[in-house]
Amino acid sequence: MDMTAADLFEVLQKWVVELKPPEEQELYSPKEVGKAVGREASTVRDWIRMERVRSVKRGRNVFIDAKELERLKQSHCELLPANPNKVPPSLKPKLCPSQSVAR
Repeated sequence: MDMTAADLFEVLQKWVVELKPPEEQELYSPKEVGKAVGREASTVRDWIRMERVRSVKRGRNVFIDAKELERLKQSHCELLPANPNKVPPSLKPKLCPSQSVAR
């Protein structure tokens, strides 16, 4: 099958139109995701910080793509396991004074 340059250009142009670069994916802010799943934006930001939700960073801002939002909706906010190195101290379980820690 002989393809002319014009035919090849037409095929390549169709591929480019069908492919969507990552910059053009639908991205949602933590506020939008929180509203969609019934949680506060600060909770969604905590999930991102602990790597319990996959996110994309654009400059200083963090976004969640449409596939991850759908995963959260379908699984009723089932999160990925937290990265223990990323859990802020304010979210770690606290021991009561009556609980003793063996040292």
